[in-house]
Amino acid sequence: MNVVVEESISLLRRPGIRMTQQRLAIMEYLTTSNSHPTAEEIYRELNKKLPNISNTTVYNNLNFLKEQGLIQELIFGQSCSRYEWRTRPHYHVICTECGKIDDFELPELNRLEEAAQRESNFQISGHLFELYGICTECGQEPLQS
Repeated sequence: MNVVVEESISLLRRPGIRMTQQRLAIMEYLTTSNSHPTAEEIYRELNKKLPNISNTTVYNNLNFLKEQGLIQELIFGQSCSRYEWRTRPHYHVICTECGKIDDFELPELNRLEEAAQRESNFQISGHLFELYGICTECGQEPLQS
């Protein structure tokens, strides 16, 4: 079991919350995945190890982990939701050809919330930033810096 999962389990150790084998498997899968999988992809992968896991169990546990603030549900356009383990502030670049999603960090954007809060008098709770383009696998050569 990896350190991130162990830390998350300690956050979930509250009365009435059970750590099931299925929940643990989902947590471990998401902390080691870089692919931003859909619920269906998670189900198919976990079904290889846990043949009795159901699609409903995966969806219910994803919703639970999202409610606990441990994972993030990503909704890009009309496609189905994708999930990732919430680790640090980061952003996404999405291929318009194949749908591949990569993470990138841009610390300058983190200051955006503070500025927006000052200017708008809103209590800012978060922001999303995503860029769209064509990945190298789909034929776009990377730009040289």
